Amino acid sequence: MSNQQSSMPEETRAKHGKKSRATPKPFEVWYRAPDPTLFFKDWCRFGKYKDKATAQEVIRQKRTDPYFEYEIRNKLARAE
Repeated sequence: MSNQQSSMPEETRAKHGKKSRATPKPFEVWYRAPDPTLFFKDWCRFGKYKDKATAQEVIRQKRTDPYFEYEIRNKLARAE
Protein backbone atom coordinates (compact mmCIF):
# COMPACT_ATOMS: atom_id res chain seq x y z
CA MET A 1 0.00 0.00 0.00
CA SER A 2 0.98 3.60 -0.43
CA ASN A 3 2.12 5.87 2.40
CA GLN A 4 0.89 9.04 0.62
CA GLN A 5 -1.42 11.32 2.51
CA SER A 6 -3.82 13.88 1.16
CA SER A 7 -4.09 17.37 2.62
CA MET A 8 -7.63 17.68 1.26
CA PRO A 9 -10.43 17.57 3.82
CA GLU A 10 -12.28 14.29 3.99
CA GLU A 11 -15.70 15.86 3.66
CA THR A 12 -16.20 18.24 0.78
CA ARG A 13 -18.81 20.95 0.96
CA ALA A 14 -21.94 20.17 -1.03
CA LYS A 15 -22.63 22.69 -3.79
CA HIS A 16 -26.37 23.00 -3.98
CA GLY A 17 -28.60 25.85 -5.00
CA LYS A 18 -27.94 29.17 -6.62
CA LYS A 19 -24.88 31.18 -5.69
CA SER A 20 -25.71 34.64 -4.41
CA ARG A 21 -24.28 37.48 -6.43
CA ALA A 22 -22.18 40.08 -4.61
CA THR A 23 -23.34 42.95 -6.83
CA PRO A 24 -26.89 43.20 -8.11
CA LYS A 25 -27.26 43.97 -11.81
CA PRO A 26 -30.23 46.35 -12.00
CA PHE A 27 -29.56 47.82 -15.48
CA GLU A 28 -30.72 45.86 -18.50
CA VAL A 29 -30.24 46.51 -22.21
CA TRP A 30 -33.21 45.49 -24.37
CA TYR A 31 -33.47 45.31 -28.16
CA ARG A 32 -36.11 44.95 -30.87
CA ALA A 33 -36.44 45.29 -34.61
CA PRO A 34 -37.69 48.71 -35.76
CA ASP A 35 -40.06 46.96 -38.18
CA PRO A 36 -41.56 44.05 -36.18
CA THR A 37 -41.18 40.65 -37.78
CA LEU A 38 -42.39 37.23 -36.74
CA PHE A 39 -39.40 36.66 -34.44
CA PHE A 40 -38.69 40.19 -33.20
CA LYS A 41 -42.06 41.78 -32.54
CA ASP A 42 -41.45 42.31 -28.81
CA TRP A 43 -38.53 43.63 -26.79
CA CYS A 44 -35.87 41.02 -25.89
CA ARG A 45 -33.23 41.35 -23.19
CA PHE A 46 -29.68 41.70 -24.52
CA GLY A 47 -27.83 41.74 -21.18
CA LYS A 48 -27.72 42.79 -17.52
CA TYR A 49 -25.16 45.26 -16.13
CA LYS A 50 -24.15 46.48 -12.68
CA ASP A 51 -24.03 50.21 -13.49
CA LYS A 52 -25.56 52.63 -15.96
CA ALA A 53 -22.18 53.61 -17.43
CA THR A 54 -21.54 50.04 -18.59
CA ALA A 55 -25.03 49.79 -20.10
CA GLN A 56 -24.52 53.10 -21.93
CA GLU A 57 -21.20 51.81 -23.29
CA VAL A 58 -23.04 48.81 -24.74
CA ILE A 59 -25.63 51.13 -26.31
CA ARG A 60 -22.82 53.27 -27.76
CA GLN A 61 -21.20 50.21 -29.35
CA LYS A 62 -24.52 48.97 -30.76
CA ARG A 63 -25.83 52.29 -32.11
CA THR A 64 -24.57 51.54 -35.66
CA ASP A 65 -26.54 48.27 -35.79
CA PRO A 66 -28.93 48.72 -38.75
CA TYR A 67 -31.24 45.84 -37.74
CA PHE A 68 -32.14 46.55 -34.11
CA GLU A 69 -32.85 49.43 -31.75
CA TYR A 70 -31.66 49.30 -28.13
CA GLU A 71 -32.76 50.85 -24.83
CA ILE A 72 -31.70 50.76 -21.17
CA ARG A 73 -34.16 49.72 -18.47
CA ASN A 74 -33.70 49.87 -14.73
CA LYS A 75 -35.15 46.87 -12.84
CA LEU A 76 -35.22 48.75 -9.53
CA ALA A 77 -37.29 51.61 -10.97
CA ARG A 78 -39.99 49.16 -12.16
CA ALA A 79 -40.28 47.47 -8.77
CA GLU A 80 -41.37 50.65 -6.99
